[in-house]
Amino acid sequence: MTTAFFITTALLCAWWYRQSRRQARAIRVNRQNQPGWLD
Repeated sequence: MTTAFFITTALLCAWWYRQSRRQARAIRVNRQNQPGWLD
């Protein structure tokens, strides 16, 4: 039971990390597509 819990936790952490990286990349791309956004 403990092993299954650790496996599930590891999978959730990996999925959350991948989702957050994808969101960060999308935000960065959106900023690059808007010239003058930081001016």
